[in-house]
Amino acid sequence: YILAHVWGMVEGTSRIIGIENCWMNLGAQAKIMAVWFDRYADWLCGLVESIKDAGADGITLSDDWGSNNTMLFNPRTWRNLIGPYSRRVVAHAHEIGLFVNLHSDGYIMQIMDDIVDIGYDSLHPVQESSGMDPQTIKDKYGDKITIYGSLDVIDGLLAYQGDELDEYIAKRFSIYAPGGGFIFNTGHFVQPDIPPLRLVRAYGTVKRLAAQYQTP
Repeated sequence: YILAHVWGMVEGTSRIIGIENCWMNLGAQAKIMAVWFDRYADWLCGLVESIKDAGADGITLSDDWGSNNTMLFNPRTWRNLIGPYSRRVVAHAHEIGLFVNLHSDGYIMQIMDDIVDIGYDSLHPVQESSGMDPQTIKDKYGDKITIYGSLDVIDGLLAYQGDELDEYIAKRFSIYAPGGGFIFNTGHFVQPDIPPLRLVRAYGTVKRLAAQYQTP
């Protein structure tokens, strides 16, 4: 399965015009940014066609919208300037047969209903260290979107080792795995301060747990 990484509306814009200009203009030049996102969404639709032609099965639209405990900007700004153009790209990807995963770090509970409505197939990472609660996500959205993640690199992989890490992972499996719609993964890049053998143990635990939840 080939999953191609694509910069979403905000992250892609930040890399083209600079992060300071992007964030400043979201507030100061909303009309200009709307025109920009409109053009950028058209470009992204062309890009996903190229990705499809290259043989990929899906894309990850990477667009960080959350920070610790809240969003990086007002949810109203997201709904006016970012959500509509993200929707266009997701719809086009689906039209040509691509699976669409959303990567968005941080706390994004304010727009979870919107994310589901747009039609993302999966969500990465559900960052617990920012306040995203696994049980709430599973209860409210577990039948609507696949959870792709669960091993928080701060509150999980960095904080625990040995039996405590096994228990941490088992708890997340017990929440997310029943009924399906769950792909285990780390919440972000594994940082250099994580001992390699700790990661090896984590995935050994995952392999054992996955066998318990497999359906015939």
